[in-house]
Amino acid sequence: MTQKTEKLVRTIGLVLITGLVIYAIGAAMYRDLTLSIQLGYDF
Repeated sequence: MTQKTEKLVRTIGLVLITGLVIYAIGAAMYRDLTLSIQLGYDF
């Protein structure tokens, strides 16, 4: 592997990990939001 390819692979990996973390946080927040709205309307 050349240095350029290695850097590219590392960058792609970082972007993927960051995207996954943001998606996980977003999904958790969205779930909490919908749950609280459902509970709020139920009572």
